[in-house]
Amino acid sequence: TWTATNFVVTGKKAGSTSDIRTDDSNHFRLYKNSTLEITANGDKKITKIVITCQSGSNSGKTYAENLAGSLTTAGATASVDGTVVTIEVNSDATLNSVEFTAIAQTRFVSIEVYYVD
Repeated sequence: TWTATNFVVTGKKAGSTSDIRTDDSNHFRLYKNSTLEITANGDKKITKIVITCQSGSNSGKTYAENLAGSLTTAGATASVDGTVVTIEVNSDATLNSVEFTAIAQTRFVSIEVYYVD
């Protein structure tokens, strides 16, 4: 679990055969079938999340494509532009958290969460 000022990131090994790596100096690493949850603190509702991935690939797709394809939260959609994954929450959704189950290895270097109170 990583705690920021306005949100918490929780990663779990879940069905993966490898633990999530958080000890690399420049990125976090998720392996296939591990889970990631980003939760806004308090009563805040997420409107958008921007995640910057490392360049590189695994299983024939870029790390960004792997992360975007791992989104499991109804009411949100993912798009990819280079190494950046943008998660947009539908205007009628009121989401406090967004979840992913990794379809393949992915590596990311930053997370920005946008929300309303």
